[in-house]
Amino acid sequence: MHSSEKRPLARAERIGQVCTVIMVVMAGVGGVLNLAQFTFPLAQELGLPWFIGIVLGVAKVLGVLTFFTGRFPMLREWAYAGLTFELLGAAGCHILAGISVLHAVPALFDLSFVLASYFLWHRAPGRVGHSIAVAHSEREPLPA
Repeated sequence: MHSSEKRPLARAERIGQVCTVIMVVMAGVGGVLNLAQFTFPLAQELGLPWFIGIVLGVAKVLGVLTFFTGRFPMLREWAYAGLTFELLGAAGCHILAGISVLHAVPALFDLSFVLASYFLWHRAPGRVGHSIAVAHSEREPLPA
């Protein structure tokens, strides 16, 4: 790899790391606040039951913990998926509830960091060609 090819990759890797840190902080703080039963004003407008905060809080905290270890790439994939579904669900709830569409913006803003982190993580030098599909294809084939 020439030095001109390394520079954009290193820049993308740094941007991915920054996006991951921002995502982990947002999800971690949100998860802890959910567990502490903090009443988010937007969630209150939707009339969500109290236990949703506990479920989401546990899921967010467990998801965030996967980013502190590099040993379980499949769990990291699941954490990305879980955060994506949670944020799309939050945006969808606000839109479908008939409240101002602008209330979906914070969830979509958070989602942008999740997606950027995910796609830049897969571009990282150690991750190139290491998606779950590739990991499964490298295993022995299933018996017929």
